[in-house]
Amino acid sequence: MDEHVKLLLDRQEIVDVTVAYTYALDTKNWTALDDVFLVDATAMLTEELNGREAIKERVRRALDHLDVSQHMISNHRIEISG
Repeated sequence: MDEHVKLLLDRQEIVDVTVAYTYALDTKNWTALDDVFLVDATAMLTEELNGREAIKERVRRALDHLDVSQHMISNHRIEISG
């Protein structure tokens, strides 16, 4: 595959993951986060979270009580090396 095409595909896959993340949050589809985070992922969401299940539990606690939420993403800045 052409290197430029591969770079564009890699960038789009990264954007797609961010979209999947916000869609999972706003639909409260916590299982969908399994396709967003690796099992051993870490995140900083007001505290350091270690592991996909910890991340899922934290966002669930933050959003479950809301009737609706709307997460929007824009202006991706993606730097790929290697």
